[in-house]
Amino acid sequence: MINRKFCILMTAVGLLMAVSLSGCAPVTVSSIPSGAGVYEKDSGKLLGTAPVKVNMIAGGKELVVRKDGYFSQTVAVSPIDPVSITVRLPRRDQVLVLSHPDGADLYVEGVGRVGKTPYRMDYEKPYRVFELRAEGYASRSFTVPEDPEGDIVIDLERDDAVHLVTTPKNAEVFDLQGKRLGGTPLAVPATEARSYEIRKDGYYSRQVSVGPETVSPFVVELEREPHITVYSEPEGAYVIHRGVVLGQTPFRHLV
Repeated sequence: MINRKFCILMTAVGLLMAVSLSGCAPVTVSSIPSGAGVYEKDSGKLLGTAPVKVNMIAGGKELVVRKDGYFSQTVAVSPIDPVSITVRLPRRDQVLVLSHPDGADLYVEGVGRVGKTPYRMDYEKPYRVFELRAEGYASRSFTVPEDPEGDIVIDLERDDAVHLVTTPKNAEVFDLQGKRLGGTPLAVPATEARSYEIRKDGYYSRQVSVGPETVSPFVVELEREPHITVYSEPEGAYVIHRGVVLGQTPFRHLV
């Protein structure tokens, strides 16, 4: 009797040692819908079509379950998991492209602007590579994979420049040493605090400061200078003040 129990015990121990030495414990991976491909995530190797038995090493592994028209799913499995795992794949007709911040423009090379984020991408369209552009942020290109696992979220990084915009536009921007930097709209460095003077004919000049905390675009409203315009019929009459000729009509004069 003792010998029989001892034999059963040794057989069980032998089986456990065999599993331990071989390092394998099969797990059956099924999918809803069925027929999805099961791949090793690290190597991309196809292990089979679900349902498929996967021999697991002691440390476990990550698998990717894929099927055309569905979002892929990554699952981590190990020998201590249940002997059967079912992976449900959500239907994929479109994928949502999101950005931080919202409202970025999406461009496709050779096509142009196709929309703004959040943007639902139709998989029947031939393009997958986009460029995201948002004022005050560095542009970024990205590729939507053929088998995404969900929505695509793109984080845009703040640009090192702030875009100066004026109302009205086409004002001139000068540094405080009087050097002309260009006309608005104009991108100016914002890595450190700097001051600029904005000038436009017929408007009061304004001095503004721009720094790392300045939100781009920075809109500056210019105040119109008070002027009078003298007209005559016929045109070209001389305008004289206290014996001094100021000009000819139509004559515009700052009050």
